[in-house]
Amino acid sequence: MSRFQFRPEHYLLVVAVVTCAFLGIIGGLLIQQNNNGRLPPIPLTGNISFDEKLEWLWKRGPRNWDVLAAGSSMTLNNLYSEGVINELSAGTSYVNSASWSLKIGDTRKFVDYLCALQQPKSVIVICGPMDFYGKNSVEFIQTNNLNFYRATTNYGLLAAQYFDPIYYYKHSQEIREQRRTRASYRTLMFDSGGGVPMDVSYPSIDSERWNEKPRPELIDPAQYIEFERLAVMLEARQIRFICAQSPIRSDAYDASDTVALDRHWQRLSDILKAHGFPFYNIHRSLSLGPESFADYSHLNADGARQFTAALVEQARANIRSQ
Repeated sequence: MSRFQFRPEHYLLVVAVVTCAFLGIIGGLLIQQNNNGRLPPIPLTGNISFDEKLEWLWKRGPRNWDVLAAGSSMTLNNLYSEGVINELSAGTSYVNSASWSLKIGDTRKFVDYLCALQQPKSVIVICGPMDFYGKNSVEFIQTNNLNFYRATTNYGLLAAQYFDPIYYYKHSQEIREQRRTRASYRTLMFDSGGGVPMDVSYPSIDSERWNEKPRPELIDPAQYIEFERLAVMLEARQIRFICAQSPIRSDAYDASDTVALDRHWQRLSDILKAHGFPFYNIHRSLSLGPESFADYSHLNADGARQFTAALVEQARANIRSQ
């Protein structure tokens, strides 16, 4: 009797079959998750908010912008899209590209990247002291990854390139609710412009977030350098820069912090003025009660409407002049 012997090509065939079966199972699971509304965005960075915003920008939302809002959750949650869009002339496009956790350096890099794709007329950044607290441990803005993501229309290829089973398992448990409700700090339910006005108000709040306060002692001077680089870049491109500080809850900071906060805002104002831009410190001009806040610095939908109306009133010429 002849005895069957595995040859190298047989091993390769087995590996190929097992690999195809594995990919088929993974593909089936991803399709099932998508049908159930539980498929998270491609884990380009692992920051669920940034990754979801990229998917919205490239896969679901507009790819052009005359007015570009950018930054951290300060811009994402505090800038009310309808309040800006209503000020724009017909045919003027608006996009809020902001997401959680971006520091000023991250914002500068992302704005630079987006402006190279399509130059806006105006850029709006809502910032708070926390955006200057040093840099992230994760490098969100990696041009090669962004270019590959933007140019690749084959979802399967993207999923294979960035597949992370732990990420998919972790975020599949909550992504459906994040996309369906704004009654959460982790909401990712974008409005038509890409903003996320939160339906969170006292007393249904997270006490730790509510009791937090600005910490000017954590500000990293390197972030001021990044902020000036952003201003220099926009000035060179002849793009209007609308930078604003949204209100901070009045009982959320000590009198001893006022001097440091004023010094921070003056630093921003001086940097912007040197490049021909104003600084809109709405914190000083708009008084909001606790009912308009979701925590110490993030506004809820009511607060976002009021803040955006106040900003538009002061910056109307720069927002409308398209």
